[in-house]
Amino acid sequence: MIITAQGISVLVMFLCGIGIGIILDGFRIFWQNRRHWALYRVHRFFEMLLWALLGLATFYFLFLIKGGAWRYLDPIAQIMGIIMYDAWLKRVFRAVGRVVHFLVVRPSYFIGHLFVATIRMLLKVVVLFVKFLLQPFFRKKRKVL
Repeated sequence: MIITAQGISVLVMFLCGIGIGIILDGFRIFWQNRRHWALYRVHRFFEMLLWALLGLATFYFLFLIKGGAWRYLDPIAQIMGIIMYDAWLKRVFRAVGRVVHFLVVRPSYFIGHLFVATIRMLLKVVVLFVKFLLQPFFRKKRKVL
């Protein structure tokens, strides 16, 4: 294998390791905030399933880059990427995630809630209007003592 191709392979595996770190960190944060769910008991199973899927994705990248050839540097580069993410990049990505949450997710929830509340209010008004129009056709039952 040419040195350039091997360098690209190591770089791709290193970036895959960083990506795996990001995905696993996001997965753990997601489950950390949902401890009251009934599915929380099996979140470790989901994490193992995610590890398996990420491993398959890594081998798919290897297949795309080198035709499936596996060198000893590939897992080392991937583990180094995961360690680099955990050591240096985790704080940066979590800070970016919080900013995205406050600037994108929360306003989206607010707009969605506003939309749903508006539709509910309009439906209530329509139902009240229809009840008002149909009121002469229905007699009120009189209570007899």
